[in-house]
Amino acid sequence: MSARMSARMSTRPRRHSQSGFTLVETLVAFAILASILTVVFGGMTRMLNGGHRAETLREAVRLAQGKLDGLGIIDPIVAGESTGQFGNGLAWRLRIVPTSVAANMPVAGAWADITVTAAGDTRGRPMVALAAYKLVRVARP
Repeated sequence: MSARMSARMSTRPRRHSQSGFTLVETLVAFAILASILTVVFGGMTRMLNGGHRAETLREAVRLAQGKLDGLGIIDPIVAGESTGQFGNGLAWRLRIVPTSVAANMPVAGAWADITVTAAGDTRGRPMVALAAYKLVRVARP
């Protein structure tokens, strides 16, 4: 650069441009963005957990309904209580209570109720509870 040009540049007052961001403004923007992302990701986590729980409940209802549907066909209808565990780890408890029958009726019945709980649930709170009335043909001598 020539001496004349540098002299002209040094005599002009410098004006600072206002188009950039300061460090404080940038940090505030990042803090706001981090807060928004925390809320969004928290909501997504709750949504995914809720979806998993709904799928587990749907599976529990399907298994309980299948167990009730098989009574009298696959499994005999025997008064009392029985327990077991499905292949996916859900535990079930089946209670069958026979009803009284008049001597002239050709069919009898029994109330069957089933509860399904999560395998690790120590309180035994049922996830699903279903009940059905099953008809049984009475064998006559």
